Amino acid sequence: MTKSKQPKVFISYAWEEDTKIWVHDFATRLRSDGVDTILDQWHVIPGDSLPEFMEKSVSESDFVLVICTPAYKRKSESEHPSGVVYEKGVITGELFVKRNQRKFIPILQKGKWRDSAPSWGLAKTYIDLSDNPYSENNYIDLLRTIYKKRETAPPLGTPPNFKIESTEPRIYIEEKVGKEIEQKSSLGQKYQQGNVSINGDVSSSVILTGNNNVINRGMPEESLNTKIEDIKNFIEFGKYEKAHEKCVSLSSQERISPIVNLLAGIAYYRNKRKRMRGDDWEIVEKHISIAIQDEEIRPTALAVLGCIKYVPFHLSKLHDSSSLTLQFIKEELQNYSSIDKELLELIDPVSEELEYLNIQM
Repeated sequence: MTKSKQPKVFISYAWEEDTKIWVHDFATRLRSDGVDTILDQWHVIPGDSLPEFMEKSVSESDFVLVICTPAYKRKSESEHPSGVVYEKGVITGELFVKRNQRKFIPILQKGKWRDSAPSWGLAKTYIDLSDNPYSENNYIDLLRTIYKKRETAPPLGTPPNFKIESTEPRIYIEEKVGKEIEQKSSLGQKYQQGNVSINGDVSSSVILTGNNNVINRGMPEESLNTKIEDIKNFIEFGKYEKAHEKCVSLSSQERISPIVNLLAGIAYYRNKRKRMRGDDWEIVEKHISIAIQDEEIRPTALAVLGCIKYVPFHLSKLHDSSSLTLQFIKEELQNYSSIDKELLELIDPVSEELEYLNIQM
């Protein structure tokens, strides 16, 4: 598998002692996460031309991370010459000429946004890393932006088949057999259920109303395989919450397929992807660990959980207290060669995750 190009970023900030330390640690972490980070503390030595360094760094980087603090705003709007003022000219010049707004990512490191953002960046969306310690979710959001792995909109479906509303009394019938049949009609019609002959065939899937009109009650309850396919479709089209609800409903039945628990974990993760907390990780792992116990679905479930854990527990170095650590999953997957790639695709894995786990798609 070919290794993807590592992104390159340049960090623009105002020199304050505490900010310099924060930026140094932040840049170090970015580099440990595979981001080629350009920082003056490392790349400028005595004798170098600062204006040339700034222009070259802004021009050659994929992204410019602007560390917003009250000092940065004050210096960028000052008439006195400084590195921040010069960088402002380079940044605004590139914004005007190339109009690549997304190249410049403001990061709030200190203070409130209105007090820290330069005038050219006030209307831009930004990453908030002002807490101490800063938000892991926001940092992961930044990484996904830099690696261009942000979640995209699901594909458009086909328009629904709109039917003309009838002016006749309407009878509302639940889709599934055995549920209450609710009749909403001002005429107060009564209904009866039974075998009805239609063109010579006898059917038990109809309802006969009081005026001898026949209403199709539908086929018997759909098979488990059909329901699983429905859940997959919900996930593919971004209806993650609905997919998870359907999985939970099915899991309450006896002799349920372990694939439903795997799909439940996938659906829950996709729904919470950008705002996962401790409890959310436990729910996802609980769902998928049930699937892992089944020998047939085990390799696919391990691969899914491994891809899910890659960013927080490998890139971001979060502590994983569970028995299903990323290292365990990676070693366990060496014993298997058959993975259901259709199921794995439901979590939208990226090349770095697959490469780390030695999975060929």
